Amino acid sequence: MRLLKKIAGVAATVALVGMAAPASAIVVGGIDFGVLGANPINTHLETATLAQTYIDGVGQAATAYGLITSVNGDLSYCADGSSNCALYYITHTTTRTFTPIGGGLSYASLGGTTINVYYSSSAAGNLLNQNSTSNLAFISGLTQWATFSGAAGVDTIDPGADQNATGLLTGQSLSATGSGLVSVNSADGIGDAAVEAYLDTNSIAAFGGNPNADIAVTTSSNDVVLNPFDLAGPEADSCRGAQQVGDFCFAGTADLRGATAVPEPSSLALLGLGLGGLAFYRRKARRA
Repeated sequence: MRLLKKIAGVAATVALVGMAAPASAIVVGGIDFGVLGANPINTHLETATLAQTYIDGVGQAATAYGLITSVNGDLSYCADGSSNCALYYITHTTTRTFTPIGGGLSYASLGGTTINVYYSSSAAGNLLNQNSTSNLAFISGLTQWATFSGAAGVDTIDPGADQNATGLLTGQSLSATGSGLVSVNSADGIGDAAVEAYLDTNSIAAFGGNPNADIAVTTSSNDVVLNPFDLAGPEADSCRGAQQVGDFCFAGTADLRGATAVPEPSSLALLGLGLGGLAFYRRKARRA
């Protein structure tokens, strides 16, 4: 219950807090990137992922979605300095390999990652007021702001991987951390052309001779359901022993940043992306 109140508080803070943008701010696609925006490799998007689906084997797809809570450390990132706009995102990825390491640890490589970022001209809403299926429909109906595709070259063993993750099983609780690379996907012609041109820096090197990426993704998640409407419907069970593929069982944090790290704001965003495959280790351990 405290966690639910905290995420609701984050959404309320994003909706209510407003700061005037400095005169030298960089505005692209309706978003104020601040003075750090003078060099796009400084870009840092901190997200709150309200739900992520459970998968338990190789070849299964995971979906996560949420709100971008800050841009370059600013909670009020609208072009006019207010909080009367919002960015949301939806991500998809597929588990390529899964390896139990022992001692409660497991490792997974993932690929086919896509991150779609959407722009709303209204203040951020509370995504805990309806289930995840409805939230995904709402977000995907907004204006597409930028699209990213996974950039292979994050794993020396699996050259096709664009994300990887390590999970730790502690009792019945699974925590996971991950990292990966994505690049602007301007070829699909969907996002805001100015935004995608701005973020297309090719500034982050990948392994194996793969082309340089634009954005580094880091994640942290835990098997917890924040949305009570997911628990009440078919999308999720307890997520502690009764999981089914497609359940919205995970929550965590995710950061998308350019080549230069930017200090995070004091307010915390919750929930992560692309790590559901690691739950396979928990299920396997219980069957042993």
